[in-house]
Amino acid sequence: MAFSGYLVKVGSYEIPLNYMQLENYIITRNTQDLDSYHDADGLLHRNALSLVCDKVEFYTPYLWSDDMDAMFSGFRANYSSSIERRASVTVYVPERGGYTTQSMYLSNPEVNIFRVDTATNKILYAPTRICFIGYGVSE
Repeated sequence: MAFSGYLVKVGSYEIPLNYMQLENYIITRNTQDLDSYHDADGLLHRNALSLVCDKVEFYTPYLWSDDMDAMFSGFRANYSSSIERRASVTVYVPERGGYTTQSMYLSNPEVNIFRVDTATNKILYAPTRICFIGYGVSE
């Protein structure tokens, strides 16, 4: 499936593109090996497994509290396990020319306050790294 207008979807929640610094969108397809080795001639004998664990990460821009709350609320509403912060996540993978979906968890976001507007009781958050790490899926 070609690009469909979003990069990351958590359950049914499509993360708005304006909540992402697009230049910091990173998708990593982590392949895994089992007992791969180099022989006496230095030739690699690789035993690649079919299990692939995707990792997607990006930074938000500066976001006001309304937008930050909306994003995290969208995540929470789609968790299959809130204690794990686990959800079905669909990510755009340029290497594949389309999307993959797998069970992922939100890795400990560190949210920093940039400014507080006491007149409106709103918080402006500094860019925050959002990272979802896959449990793995067979290709």
